[in-house]
Amino acid sequence: MIQGLVPLCSWQYERVFNTTRLPGVETDRIQHLDDSTWIAVYYKGRYYRMPVYYKARLMEPSELQIQFQRILDDETSVPEKGEEKLAALTAWDRTSWAKARQQYFSKGTNRVSLDMIEKAAFVVTLDEDEYDFDKVKYCFLYLPSQTFQQGVCIKSYCF
Repeated sequence: MIQGLVPLCSWQYERVFNTTRLPGVETDRIQHLDDSTWIAVYYKGRYYRMPVYYKARLMEPSELQIQFQRILDDETSVPEKGEEKLAALTAWDRTSWAKARQQYFSKGTNRVSLDMIEKAAFVVTLDEDEYDFDKVKYCFLYLPSQTFQQGVCIKSYCF
């Protein structure tokens, strides 16, 4: 132990991606996939399924940039009913979220939509808000990190 802290095993880093916590009424269950071929992108209340592989190879950054730009340029689509605030349900207590999942997300379009998010390698939120460098605090991440930790939970999907 260093400074009274237990070191983390780096073997767990593989679980940063392709892993989600599925709520249960009594206990949660961890779902880890070997490899997901897409990421979920949240922008202006919509979830987009964005592939990260093309013909069995990881896409180049320039290819990903084109896809992100298409999402940013999408001015015509509007969120489906309830889509914009879906992530807020994950901030609910486990039992309530588990019961809501069973009742409303166990079949049909809702099941497919939730699978798209939960089986993604990870979720990216493209925020519409602008954040400036705070010269007083010397931290340009202060406001976004504060918003992410304490702010609008409809933009943050809790795994």
